Amino acid sequence: MDTLNRRGFEAYAVGGCVRDSLLGATPKDWDVATSAAPEETAAAFFDCKLLMHGVKYGTVTALISGNAVEITTYRTDGEYTDMRRPDRVFFSRSLKDDISRRDFTINAMAYGPESGVIDFFGGRADIAAKLVRCVGDARSRFQEDALRILRALRFASALSFGIEKSTANAIRLMKKNLGGVARERVCAELTGILLGPGARNVILEYPDALRELIPGLSLKGESLERAAGAIAFAPPNIAIKLTLLLRAVETDNTAGENKNPPCVENAAAAKKILAGLRFSNDVVSSAATITQYFDAEIQPDPVKIKLLLNKIGEERFSDLITAKKAYALTGGADGRMFWEKLDEVEKAFAGIIGRGECYTLKGLKIDGNDLAALGFPKGKGVGRALWALLVSVIEGECPNERCALIRKAGYMLGDLNS
Repeated sequence: MDTLNRRGFEAYAVGGCVRDSLLGATPKDWDVATSAAPEETAAAFFDCKLLMHGVKYGTVTALISGNAVEITTYRTDGEYTDMRRPDRVFFSRSLKDDISRRDFTINAMAYGPESGVIDFFGGRADIAAKLVRCVGDARSRFQEDALRILRALRFASALSFGIEKSTANAIRLMKKNLGGVARERVCAELTGILLGPGARNVILEYPDALRELIPGLSLKGESLERAAGAIAFAPPNIAIKLTLLLRAVETDNTAGENKNPPCVENAAAAKKILAGLRFSNDVVSSAATITQYFDAEIQPDPVKIKLLLNKIGEERFSDLITAKKAYALTGGADGRMFWEKLDEVEKAFAGIIGRGECYTLKGLKIDGNDLAALGFPKGKGVGRALWALLVSVIEGECPNERCALIRKAGYMLGDLNS
């Protein structure tokens, strides 16, 4: 800012960095708005590496001391025919012109070392009141860019803010526009919504907007209450939170008014929904696995735990128990009893891992080459024998020791040949 000021231009820190600073948080990045045109900005930072990919919209990115700082010329926006980006931008010399085009009052403040905070639209008051409010007419802001609807919900969740009445009404009125938002952007914003501390309130207050992203999401009822509550209890793991949200997705619209229709309960349905929202393969696979086994009864029995571990692995098993425990906490007294049982399962699981007990073929102290050398038919014969030996180890019939396993295999081969 000093570099631009010395050349006769205005320059202010703007947007999220000002908001975060006023909230007492450390900004993740810094954006600067200036009266300088892009070519004037580039000339001012002639001794820095510059990225010019945003110059069409007035943005020059300067790499300063290892940090990327976006420096954008004051501008006003032209028409938004695609409900995402302005068709044209018009550069301005007025800070207020630039601030006026921003989405929410809490993001529409500027700061300069001499001026302090410049707040044309009451952003500081909305921070104090913990409100997300559009700059100007909310319907116009959402008509320009439908992604702002999701951004409003994300800020409400991330900051535990409410949404000002006219802005909330516009969200409900304009929710159909979400169908035109790129799925990759939906994925990013939905992640922010679910990971925020205010996720429960957002889900319960705006299920109609979220239903535009996830068709079949309940608009009210116990399934929505439980899913939202469980998401609040769950740790910041997006696969777990998505699994819990799917508990409120209806799969049977014929259920009676006072009945909760069945939720998504199979891996294929979960994969279809989440892959359509462009979540990563790892997140989709994890959430699908948790969904598939969510309703399975898991006993604190080491043998049964190890057999399930063999199917889904340590990480997915841990996520499954975590998700089930979060959901159990929303189930009243019965849920508490179920939670205590899951706690026993979790302790048994921790013991298995802590002792390094074998539950996979990889962990066996014998392999296919050993069995082939003993005379087992290669291919399926060796495979079936390895699985039988693993089950024997899991069930405690044979120790996971090479000599013992070879001896056991010898008996099996004898039975096979008899």
